[in-house]
Amino acid sequence: MLRKFTFWFTLFSIIVCFINYLGYDPDHLLLYFTSLPVWFIEIVRDIHSLNMALIYLLTVLSWTAAGLLVDELVAKRADARKN
Repeated sequence: MLRKFTFWFTLFSIIVCFINYLGYDPDHLLLYFTSLPVWFIEIVRDIHSLNMALIYLLTVLSWTAAGLLVDELVAKRADARKN
């Protein structure tokens, strides 16, 4: 489990969201730099006008999806090396 990118990417996103929630990122800069959904949301709406729980959920889900993708690519490469 600790060798999976999905675990570490998800943990990273949870930590970023928790830091933002606690108020240590009042201008949302850390969240802006690390959350792909926030980039797209900012094109259409202001992040301050949305429910932050939704932003946090989208951030965690996007990092989890990225981790799953990387894990899949690593597994395919390992399988290719075995053959």
